[in-house]
Amino acid sequence: MSLLTCSPEDLRRASDALREGKLVSFPTETVYGLGAHALDATAAKKVFEVKGRPASDPLIVHVLSWADVEPLVQVRDPQQRAAAVALAAQLWPGPLTLVLPAADNVPSVVTGGSGWVGVRSPKHEVARRLLEVSSLPLAAPSANRFNHVSPTRPEHVLKDLAARDPSLLVIDGGPCSVGIESSVVKVHADHLEILRHGAVSPADMLQALDSMSPPPATPFRVVERDTRSKPKQVSDQMEGPGQMLTHYAPDVPAYLLDPLPAKVEGEAVRCGELTFALKQAVVVDYNGAFAALEEGCAAYCDLSASGIAEEAAAQVFAVLRWTEDFQTTASVVLLPVLPCSSDNIAQAVNDRLFRAASGRKAALGT
Repeated sequence: MSLLTCSPEDLRRASDALREGKLVSFPTETVYGLGAHALDATAAKKVFEVKGRPASDPLIVHVLSWADVEPLVQVRDPQQRAAAVALAAQLWPGPLTLVLPAADNVPSVVTGGSGWVGVRSPKHEVARRLLEVSSLPLAAPSANRFNHVSPTRPEHVLKDLAARDPSLLVIDGGPCSVGIESSVVKVHADHLEILRHGAVSPADMLQALDSMSPPPATPFRVVERDTRSKPKQVSDQMEGPGQMLTHYAPDVPAYLLDPLPAKVEGEAVRCGELTFALKQAVVVDYNGAFAALEEGCAAYCDLSASGIAEEAAAQVFAVLRWTEDFQTTASVVLLPVLPCSSDNIAQAVNDRLFRAASGRKAALGT
């Protein structure tokens, strides 16, 4: 394993490694990716092996522009194509993944056998420079153990994967700015289907479709696939990532904590059939909602004391990893639910917290 800088020499070294079928972790604006040559089936398979990722969970292919997407997809419906082109033109580079019918040259290991491929043009300067130097489409999920907390710093990648792949190269691009994975949308001929929430909102997508040429015969609509109450299973075929119940989970069991009563009494926390003393709990807060618990718990951190969803998104994964520092003294991690209404970023953070807790809830009191 080697840690690289963002220098031209190191990016060329990373590019050479990718062409040799090796894996390279690189920064994006969302999280660090574990990259492989997307059209090299053997290299892509290694991504699954290193992560411990099930073969049914497809990879996102990173490209510089829509021109690089054309060889990877076969979109025969003209309105479906026009919608994808408009979304890419208006929202790329950025944290948006478009799921489209895959071309025959895309290995089935990349698509999870679904026949669909997710494509994205990252905004991060280092990711774009690597794509430019390598001239390769890069299949890259998050660079972490499967179901573990996503990495937003190079040290997170090293902790999870260094021992699993001695030849791994990690490009140090510092912390990721957005901090949560991309929005994932499956593009149909007459509607968009949200598979995963991210920084790009459904409203952003609909606004981008205003530039469709020619305009659609009927306005596009947006639907959301419900993968909370109906999560995908490992045995299910999936067109995009982030649809299973458990993701982003710290190594200490996590639960979503119900809002506190007006008067906080007692020092016990009910987690399903289990009860823990508050002093055994690491409390993750948002906007001071659980501040009354700070003195009595094992450790406390507020994702955003000022209640700014973007701040919470930027550090949610780093904080979830921080909770693991207390594995010897804590038995449970208590997570907040952000008040979101129509705030897309808050919804996206809530999705990560929900899956980090596998939807499990806790309440204060015996």
